[in-house]
Amino acid sequence: MLYLIRSGAGPRYVLWSRCRSAYVWYGEPDHGERIGATAEQAAEVIGEALNLPRA
Repeated sequence: MLYLIRSGAGPRYVLWSRCRSAYVWYGEPDHGERIGATAEQAAEVIGEALNLPRA
């Protein structure tokens, strides 16, 4: 489980779902939404969700 803390917003969680073979959001607002099959794909989506600048 990856626990993300955002300034001024609630926490977000990311889990690896074995049954979906992908990383997924856990908890609100996007519970269960697939965010990537690889760590790199998930990192891109997480960065966008946290409004982080792209490298």
